[in-house]
Amino acid sequence: MEAKPGQINEVKAAVYDETFYAAVVYVEKGTTGIDPTKDKLFANRQAPARPEDFKRFSKAVGLGKYKGRARVRGDIENFKITSKVRDDPAMAYFYEQITPQAFVLQFELQ
Repeated sequence: MEAKPGQINEVKAAVYDETFYAAVVYVEKGTTGIDPTKDKLFANRQAPARPEDFKRFSKAVGLGKYKGRARVRGDIENFKITSKVRDDPAMAYFYEQITPQAFVLQFELQ
């Protein structure tokens, strides 16, 4: 891809597990993360998987969406850059309940 002045380019990266064997979340620096044992069904192997599992689990452990800053560093003076973490509905999985967050970098050559 060749960057041209005035053209907005976008790079998107997301880390997630479609199989839902692992939940991948972004956490802000200095936080301790989550305690999955706060969900009463977390270690219950006999509990059948249900579409509402992720909502129940998220509520029980206090899992929310990432709201921190998405920073860009380096030699960027020739570019106008915006960056953020946002939901990406095109990547939704687990009965369309889980919408991964993606790091989105938009840049324009000055």
